[in-house]
Amino acid sequence: ILSFGFIAWYKGTDWIIQAIDEVKRKHHLKSRDIQLVLAGGPNPNHEDKEYYQKYIKGIIRECRKAGFTLTGFVPEKDIPLYFKACDLVVLPYRTFMSSSGPLSMTFSFKKPFLLSPKLRGVLETSDVKELLSQLKLRQEDLIFEDFDKDFGRKILRLKKNPKLLHKIMKLARELSEKRSWNVIGQKYYEELLN
Repeated sequence: ILSFGFIAWYKGTDWIIQAIDEVKRKHHLKSRDIQLVLAGGPNPNHEDKEYYQKYIKGIIRECRKAGFTLTGFVPEKDIPLYFKACDLVVLPYRTFMSSSGPLSMTFSFKKPFLLSPKLRGVLETSDVKELLSQLKLRQEDLIFEDFDKDFGRKILRLKKNPKLLHKIMKLARELSEKRSWNVIGQKYYEELLN
């Protein structure tokens, strides 16, 4: 499982560590069964703030304790390695403050994903709704409602159901194609000419 981007409270970095550790313990899973990679490091715009330093230290401590991987800053040339290696991208956001770079990358790398309820609006666009219908997917397949019970259920369901994982991957691939610059740029160009 990959969680990508700067470490941040609003992105739910601490939540996902606790939630996956809980799933592993509750279901007696080993590290080879489920692994979390937090690919990203501290946000340089906040590193000088005491509360943020404390948050980062807590993240490092909890990752070590749970045996999860915290990469630190990922150079642009290495980003594809993390996306290609993962089976699932989770975006555990507590709040949705702006467009999500990690979600866009998830689509670009055509990876299956699971979203927190705060990102539900991403699934409300006409292109996503159309694809959900075509692929016979429901929003509930892509969103976990809470970290207490539903998150674990969704993770285990995806782990045991490769067909569903493949459908979600197909959704990401289709979105990547529909939202590519070649497609969007052509539409923009045609609009300008009208």
